[in-house]
Amino acid sequence: APLLFAAVPGACLAQNLSIELSLERESYRQADTVQIRYTVTNHESRPVAILKWNTPLEGLIGDPFIVLLDGEERKFRGAMASRTDPVASNWALLPPNGSLTASIDLAGAYDLTAAGAYEIRARHGFHHVAFDKIPNLRVKALQGREVRSNTVRLR
Repeated sequence: APLLFAAVPGACLAQNLSIELSLERESYRQADTVQIRYTVTNHESRPVAILKWNTPLEGLIGDPFIVLLDGEERKFRGAMASRTDPVASNWALLPPNGSLTASIDLAGAYDLTAAGAYEIRARHGFHHVAFDKIPNLRVKALQGREVRSNTVRLR
């Protein structure tokens, strides 16, 4: 079943998380790999558990980015996953005021062969976040948290 992101009333933990994208450079040739760094930072004074699904923290699974070429979205060519209840290895526990970074080759899942101006940003935030420890939840209990990233540009 597809997972949806919904607004959840109450304290907005998403304000205490940030996603920062960065590239090695702004210009690439057609055959180049395009390494993108994805860093999530916990701005809380206590640990935060994030579900890694559909983020670069689990690799290029589930279309983690919006990739635009001259304003047109590029199609994701990577792996998609059907999900069951999350297990401990699906989570990352960020320490207080800590960060976690993943670096992946964007060209491995998106067609970046056409010349032009590309814009890339994270597609969404997280399927679930929790304070202090990794929760034991069923898929139906997940509450998505929207976290916007910056936009990086390349040619």
